[in-house]
Amino acid sequence: MKESVAARFLVVLVTAALSAFAAWAEPIVVTEIDRRIDGRRVRGYVAVVDLNDPTVEIVVTGAAPPGTGAEAVLTRTDLWQQSEQLRLAVNANFFGTLTATTADIVGLSVSDGQVISGARTFGSNAPDPALMFRNDGIAVVGRFSNADAQAARDAVAGVGPSDTDSVPGSLLVDDGVNLGATARVEPATRNPRTAAGVSQDGRTLIVMAIDGRQPGWSEGVTLPQLADLMIEFGAWDAINLDGGGSTSFIYDDGTTRITNRPSDGQFRGVANHLGVRINQPAGEDATTTRKIRGTWLRPPASISTLDANLAVLADAGVRDLFLETFYWGLATNDSDVFADRFGYDYLAEAIRVAAMRGIRVHAWLETAYWSYQGSGDYILNQHPEWKVTDYNENTDIGDQPGQVFVNIGLPGVQAKLAAYCAELAAYPGLWGVQTDYHRFPLDNNTADGQPGPYSYDFDSRLAFFGLYQVDPLVGVRGPASSLWDEWVAFRRDRIARCAQVMNDAINAVNPGVQFSGAIFAQAMSNSSQLVKMQDWPTMAQNGWLELVVPMAYGTSTTSIRNDLRLAVQEAGGAKVVAGLAILTNTTRPTITQQLSTARGEGIEDFVLFDANVLLANASMRSELRSFLLNQATHLDADFNQDMDIDARDWSFFEFAMLAAPGPPQPGFGQADLNANGVMDEGDRVIFRDRFRRFRFGADGVVDARDLEALLSCWTGPGPGTAVGGVLPLFDLDGDGDVDYDDQLRFHTLLTEPIPFDLDINSDGEVNVDDLYNFVTNPRDVNRDGLINADDPAAIEAVIREGELDALTPG
Repeated sequence: MKESVAARFLVVLVTAALSAFAAWAEPIVVTEIDRRIDGRRVRGYVAVVDLNDPTVEIVVTGAAPPGTGAEAVLTRTDLWQQSEQLRLAVNANFFGTLTATTADIVGLSVSDGQVISGARTFGSNAPDPALMFRNDGIAVVGRFSNADAQAARDAVAGVGPSDTDSVPGSLLVDDGVNLGATARVEPATRNPRTAAGVSQDGRTLIVMAIDGRQPGWSEGVTLPQLADLMIEFGAWDAINLDGGGSTSFIYDDGTTRITNRPSDGQFRGVANHLGVRINQPAGEDATTTRKIRGTWLRPPASISTLDANLAVLADAGVRDLFLETFYWGLATNDSDVFADRFGYDYLAEAIRVAAMRGIRVHAWLETAYWSYQGSGDYILNQHPEWKVTDYNENTDIGDQPGQVFVNIGLPGVQAKLAAYCAELAAYPGLWGVQTDYHRFPLDNNTADGQPGPYSYDFDSRLAFFGLYQVDPLVGVRGPASSLWDEWVAFRRDRIARCAQVMNDAINAVNPGVQFSGAIFAQAMSNSSQLVKMQDWPTMAQNGWLELVVPMAYGTSTTSIRNDLRLAVQEAGGAKVVAGLAILTNTTRPTITQQLSTARGEGIEDFVLFDANVLLANASMRSELRSFLLNQATHLDADFNQDMDIDARDWSFFEFAMLAAPGPPQPGFGQADLNANGVMDEGDRVIFRDRFRRFRFGADGVVDARDLEALLSCWTGPGPGTAVGGVLPLFDLDGDGDVDYDDQLRFHTLLTEPIPFDLDINSDGEVNVDDLYNFVTNPRDVNRDGLINADDPAAIEAVIREGELDALTPG
């Protein structure tokens, strides 16, 4: 599983009189045990793990590969620790050996929410003692049934009663009481032992391994002795795991490696394991840069429905809407480039209603997918030469029947897309543009030996011929051709450069609009994905994509982690945003598991596919909100940790500034954003920058376009419209509406000057009437955030200048 739970990691070796050393760490403390118990030497290690730490991830061995014919492949704990890149690993369940390499696990074993081995019961007795890690981050010990296991993210078990043993098979420790005498197995015999337990609040894990059967080194412990040790180190409840020759303990932080001494002289292959992975801690960027917390959505039929949906999503913690804006060749906006889907400007209205819910809109484009069942015929009939063409000169090709892709490597297609991106970038309040389907279609015939069958259109053939004097339709029909690599590189390059063209068009209009790409992480490394010709690393590394969104849609956290890790490795300077599937068509890791996995790779930004699943599933929304509030990293200027930097934080900060210049008052230390021990103007500069970037754009620029976006959301004074505590984006003073008080605060945030607001009566002229109107309708004319004598003076100065011009001889 991935039990995400907080902070940095540090290891210090401390020499003590009664122990050879202790390794101290956050969030793992490892202590060596070296003492005499009842006159005989006992040695081993205990690890105390802070489950509250969000860098902690609990890991239990996953399922055996298909075709194994058993629940488990016997694997040494030290090898498992290395392969899983774990900080800590121990052996877990008892097992029954089937062959030299396989075994069946005895009792409950759950990994990442997948039940690997079901709970075991003997007769009418309760199931075996087990340790379960729940989805809410709490660890519990008890006797859990298969029904109970549905709430487990991970679990391991000991053994209870059996027809071969008269010992009852109790817990090792129950509510702080030593039950070792009735636990299994061989409670009165000194053996090597492995045990696991939890604190009373379920937020601390205690794992112990005691060596045995080695006179002169360690003779082992009985189960009552083991229980005493577990209680000593904080266990309120505990279970005895497989021991003897299976007992294994490995701790490795990259500098210090600690292992126990197995009784067989080497580690034994065991059926399953319990481990702890320490994921990348949150860096400065995680606390200072606004996160993308989004979902993809196809626009519902009406704006009123969209608004209702956004209210629900906002309450769940969604702050970014990736709205399908160009799909099937039709535009959601009022477009001069493509045919419109609606009879009005849906996109403009969507930006407005989303802003009122505290949500930012990104225009999501199906870049190469231009028609479905004829929807794009209006343009493809004019330009049939733009269609993707295969090596048999077939067209009308897509991922599935009815779809038609165009070759986005063609100059004519790129010019069309550039015009559309420029059109979108001009929308006030639009946060971003995302390119999706930025590729060729999926292979429609994987048996033909042609892994890259597209696009053999005439223009591409002609361009390639100009470079190599070979027509690919004739001379490069498959991998056997001497120019195959060049033909692959040619197509990849042209598709990648389409991203450059789109990005350039956006930046020419508004560099503040973020350009992102939904990509396949393995497009360049997996031969089965060659067909897509999607060289996204080049797009990212050249700065053509600011944000890379790998669609990590795997059905296990291992698959998700692999895709995200690859994306991080290949993205260059681009930021990686996890694209995660929450579809219910198959069993998938929970939202918590997926987001914890992303967080383990240093990724705090995400987009979920898709919004309709969230809207239909209240428990999923609750889980998302809980994760964001309790496990995700909060921004440093989100003082009340409600997922937003808003007027509430502004008020908190300004109250803290009453101490300036001086040390922050008790309870306000977090407002000292520059951490110099003094509340000063430096803190105000930082706070306002954070505020700008959260509410107006990742680039921190606030200008006339942002004022236009604010005015589009104008409500005037009112009772307030905040839903679920989420304030409208442009409700800058926190009263739930968007009115002139918000515009006043907006003026204090401007980073680019905009013309003075001189025409008070809006008659198109600046004259004495505006001075009169100022008396009854005062305005912040000079846009400094204040209404004072400087404002009518600014009007008067313009009037005087006009009078002087009138008196000047022509």
